[in-house]
Amino acid sequence: MQLILDNIAAIMIGSAIILIVLSTQFQAQRAATEQTIALISKTATLDLGRVLEEDLIVLGSGTSDTITDIQESGDSLTTVFEFRKLDELGTEIEVTYRLTDANVVTIRGEAVQLYTLDRYEDDVWAGGGGDHIRFFSISMLNTNGHKTSGVASARLLRVRLVNVYPYGEDDGSTIFQSHWGITVRPEGLAP
Repeated sequence: MQLILDNIAAIMIGSAIILIVLSTQFQAQRAATEQTIALISKTATLDLGRVLEEDLIVLGSGTSDTITDIQESGDSLTTVFEFRKLDELGTEIEVTYRLTDANVVTIRGEAVQLYTLDRYEDDVWAGGGGDHIRFFSISMLNTNGHKTSGVASARLLRVRLVNVYPYGEDDGSTIFQSHWGITVRPEGLAP
């Protein structure tokens, strides 16, 4: 009888050790996955930010016009931003950023709308920022840094962008947010 009780105790202790090791391994794997997703989010945000900054710095430089269209939705999202610039060959082109609805994800029971930000050159698709944009806004500012609606009085552009990547299942889900913002003085908006 003692032998049977010793074997049962050994099995229980062995099972507990195996469960502890498996739990530790699962937590380490989850942490590594979360770090990878956060890195992807940050990298995508910085890549999109670099393209935006490069475009906006030379906005209107050497062209006959600068900002040709800017449209906002009711919730302060910039849905269309259109401007003229010179390409690498010195040809005047029209660059358009369009924000369109993408997926709706559920984060802890709350629906979150995500958007796609696409870039066009002369109405031909020229890249995009993926479909994980939560917020995108371009504001025209005057010399004092106050928001203006007129291109003639605009001297600065403030860009704000939030890129997100959801992770996990509905109840235990989280969302990684990467914020990017810049205020630039484009060459073409100088007085």
